[in-house]
Amino acid sequence: MALGSHQDVNTTMDFKQYYENWASNLKNAGFKQNADIYMSELERYLFHYRMNVQSN
Repeated sequence: MALGSHQDVNTTMDFKQYYENWASNLKNAGFKQNADIYMSELERYLFHYRMNVQSN
């Protein structure tokens, strides 16, 4: 996916926005279940990240 998106691997990116855009693209292509899985993974990752930031 990264190779096909023409993203420069050396630039910074908004991880949350990237996941939301990818899930939206999947949903628009008719893959709603896959989009829901990606959003669930994003929520899990953000929860884990926030818990680690608060504990440090």
